[in-house]
Amino acid sequence: MDQQSVFEDAKEEIKKKRTQRISLTIFIMVFAFIVSVVYLMNKDTIDKYIEPVLLELTTDRVTVEYGEDIHFMDYVKYYDKSQQLTIPLNEKLKKVNDYKFVYSVTNGIKTKEKALIVSVVDNIKPTIELIQSEITLNNGEQFNPKDYIKKVEDNYDQLSADNVVINNSVDSNKDGDYEVEYQLEDQQGNVAISTLIVHIRTVSQNEDNTAVGNKEDSAVIKNQEQNNKSNKVETPKAINVEPKIFYIRDYNYDLSSCSQAANNYMNQVLSSSNINLSCYIEPYQENGGVVGYKVVFD
Repeated sequence: MDQQSVFEDAKEEIKKKRTQRISLTIFIMVFAFIVSVVYLMNKDTIDKYIEPVLLELTTDRVTVEYGEDIHFMDYVKYYDKSQQLTIPLNEKLKKVNDYKFVYSVTNGIKTKEKALIVSVVDNIKPTIELIQSEITLNNGEQFNPKDYIKKVEDNYDQLSADNVVINNSVDSNKDGDYEVEYQLEDQQGNVAISTLIVHIRTVSQNEDNTAVGNKEDSAVIKNQEQNNKSNKVETPKAINVEPKIFYIRDYNYDLSSCSQAANNYMNQVLSSSNINLSCYIEPYQENGGVVGYKVVFD
């Protein structure tokens, strides 16, 4: 009887486990079916959650010289072309500074971003242009080194002759050969140096009289040249008046810069000729879109 009871209990236990396995199997099948239906109905959206969004740049930092154009697409190494890439707009960076630009790729659901740091630097020296590089003065003649500065320029800073540091060792009362050093430094530490050679000479009496005579002869010759020039009939200058097209792609797709370049060209042609010309600027189109500006001469 005891053995029969144990057998019946084991049989019931086996039956119970079998029922549980069947129920679990049915539940898994129903759940899998529901998941499959949901997936098929939302396949595109679900796939976008699963698929990777890739974006790789050639570098995360770049250094460019002030005034240099930067094309942001050049720094994209890889991305999935089936996804949408957004890059910064090409632009001229007008200050020496660090700029942060963000690239992004999206598949409509997921987005990945990468940052590019652009360091704008100024490594170009300013320029000092002297009226001449070598002079000769009479002993005792006044010498002002600033009088020999013709022009100073810098690509970034607003500099003038007042910013020039002059190392003047000239003793105009003592014969000899001297060097005057002109030094100009911009805010970025770029230094330009120009040198003026100064010869101080004592002029003898005979040389002085000869110099006076030469000066008077020069004045006569100069007057004759001026008279000849006033009597000379100016002939028209031959110039090239072919239409010229300025494409916006050459100006970083900046319409105002392209238009300004066209105006500068037109004014340059007009100022270089004594012929009466009429000209105008009009938008230039290709394939139904404005791609630049055209300078036309009549």
